[in-house]
Amino acid sequence: GELMADIFLSYASEDRERVRPLVHALESKGWSVWWDRDIEPGASFHRVITDAIAQAKCVIVCWSEHSIASDWVANEANEGKEREILVPVLLDAVRPPLGFRMDHAVMLVGWTSGSSDPEFDALLDAVARHAGGECTSATETGADVVAGAASTGRSTPSALTRSIGFSIFTVVVILAVWFIPDLLFDRPADAPTASVPPPEADLTEENSIRAALERPMVAVLPFTNASGDPANDYMSLGVMDEIIVGLQQFKSFPVVSRNATIAFKARSEPVPVIARDLDADYILDGSLRRSGERFRIVATLMDDDGAQVWVRGFDLDADMSGVFPIVDELAATVAAAVQTSEIKRVTSSTRPPISAWEHYVRGLAIILDWQPADHEEGVEHIERALEIAPNLAEAWWGLGELESIRLMTEPPTDPRDAFAAVEGVIGHFRKAHELSAFHAGACGCLGIWLTAIGRDEQARVIFEQALEANPLSGTLRVDYARFLTWQGKYPEAIEMAEVSTRLGTDARDKALAAAVQAVALLATDQPDAARAAVHRALFIKRLEILSTPIAIPVLYVLGDWDDATVLFREFNELFPTYSPSNLASQVDFKQIDKLIARRRNESAGLPEDVSGIFRVLAATAAKLEQHNKIR
Repeated sequence: GELMADIFLSYASEDRERVRPLVHALESKGWSVWWDRDIEPGASFHRVITDAIAQAKCVIVCWSEHSIASDWVANEANEGKEREILVPVLLDAVRPPLGFRMDHAVMLVGWTSGSSDPEFDALLDAVARHAGGECTSATETGADVVAGAASTGRSTPSALTRSIGFSIFTVVVILAVWFIPDLLFDRPADAPTASVPPPEADLTEENSIRAALERPMVAVLPFTNASGDPANDYMSLGVMDEIIVGLQQFKSFPVVSRNATIAFKARSEPVPVIARDLDADYILDGSLRRSGERFRIVATLMDDDGAQVWVRGFDLDADMSGVFPIVDELAATVAAAVQTSEIKRVTSSTRPPISAWEHYVRGLAIILDWQPADHEEGVEHIERALEIAPNLAEAWWGLGELESIRLMTEPPTDPRDAFAAVEGVIGHFRKAHELSAFHAGACGCLGIWLTAIGRDEQARVIFEQALEANPLSGTLRVDYARFLTWQGKYPEAIEMAEVSTRLGTDARDKALAAAVQAVALLATDQPDAARAAVHRALFIKRLEILSTPIAIPVLYVLGDWDDATVLFREFNELFPTYSPSNLASQVDFKQIDKLIARRRNESAGLPEDVSGIFRVLAATAAKLEQHNKIR
């Protein structure tokens, strides 16, 4: 191979024939590619490789089942990463080696040369950024939607973020096939797109000063060793350290460093004084006490005025064998408590929100307790947050959440509107992920949407990598439980939902976790446990846009028709435009539909699917209403 090449291709020797079409495709775009490992006799293999990488403008690493175990490939990829010219590609649905899992990878699983593939277009964009040449992914076939994102008021995502199924091109192709075969080739220039209003030019000076996010700062103090044994001091400090690490994984708010808080171990000032000195909005304090063969950990979260926000105790054996799961759970529940406290603080204030964070929190409160009448207000708050702070990842996630709910309750009848709506939803979640790598909420939603449009392998990779980066996120875990249920992996789904609940998620996610468990338990012929789970979901949050539509058909399949009818009438009164045939809900309904089909073979009388159950219940509700009017 020639040393002076634009691209250095790193791959495992077993994949040589698999990458050959990729090399030819890249060369057809005008780039030279160094990939032939036939080194001239007498040449040093190591020296030739080193020189080739050093002279390349771009390094493409092809991760596959073979290459993830290759030290050579890992070393070559590391060279490209250090020079910031690495473009990762997935040939198989695998997790890259440690050190490369936070890098976005272009998904070329199943790619064939000559085919129209948005992921390959994303690869071309990425290579063009490093090696120069013309970017070819924005063509006249309709794929220019993403390339023209700047015209919608959003910043154009980097090429590498068009990865692991995040590409809007994917949605374009699939929806076009579903709705109008030639939609991609005849999309009008004025087709609707989801966008955020541009920043206002007349922001007040106060808002300009507050354009910083104003996220709440949390400080974790050294836990008090209440056992009286100096030998347990190390445990007190260890618990503090682990909680700090756990809280930092959430990325939703800054955490005061250990070095700053350790100084308060021997001080006894009131909480308001400590909060002022650390510039913290919340203080987590606690104690560690030994009694016989047990340790008792008590943690207390207080606001900057010293008012108690949350308190909880944990027990573990004296050998500390279960300390890490307990501390993980503690960190997760503290994060949830801070979120709950922030919602209460912001929504109870008599003054209007003035910072991006406060607008986001107002929107978050509406998302977590969504009502149709509040939708526009939620969108206004989220968009205002983005006007003040365009890089607030949580707000981009929030916008995607609100638009996802709109698609569930007001599914577009015009295919072109559906085209734009799904494009916008995926784009919002991709933007959140771009701004905050593996943002838990965004990755969970992306995984569900990708599953809904048939890209389940990409969804699996997203979930697994996001969970590795955010193992304490209950929200991410409940979405993964939905995915596992969709795949028919019921025991894993039940366990994942249980862990999600233990990690201190909000009521909406807890209700959803219980509903998902009900489906998995019903699918494994555990009707009593399924009934208990669905009633637990309804006890946590009876009328909710995600969990209640699952509870209704589960009750019906269980034979609890009266309960299902009552619940449907209540739900339909609150969400009259909800459609069970909406795209996102199909992830949750797939296994219920299978259960219905199986039971229809055993006994007649069941509707054909979940949508049929909703139609039957709607007819029953209408008859009851008519009967009541007659009376």
